[in-house]
Amino acid sequence: MLLALVRHGNAAEAIEDAMRPLSPRGIEQVSQLAHALHKQKYNFKFIFHSGLLRAEQTALGLQEHAFPQAQVMQKNTLRPENLPSEILKDLLEASQSLVLVGHMPFMGKLADILGADRCDFSTAGCLVFERDLESLETPFKLIWERI
Repeated sequence: MLLALVRHGNAAEAIEDAMRPLSPRGIEQVSQLAHALHKQKYNFKFIFHSGLLRAEQTALGLQEHAFPQAQVMQKNTLRPENLPSEILKDLLEASQSLVLVGHMPFMGKLADILGADRCDFSTAGCLVFERDLESLETPFKLIWERI
């Protein structure tokens, strides 16, 4: 099982934070990330996003450019005000490869919990982990990064 953590692409300015769309630069960043992930031959079945517009647009861009078969869904536990530990149980129970699209500092904290050495994400940054179903001590191993 693979798990990708993705920070949304660069966002444009907006009055309401939840409605901030991707900027033209952010759209290009997501496209580049999608192509990089596609070159790695990853096969993600689900793409979850926080529900904030820039995260949803990032998730849809990843689906469009790299994973057309993946289901895109909102997951409220990815909202920036939540604790990363709230999603950990879901990750430990997941059997399908998935992408989580969220925000800083949430994504950095989650990466830290999963054992990544680097937990700072640029916009459209990504860490891919492989889950070792045999290991209870270190179930996630970082195998690819673009941050």
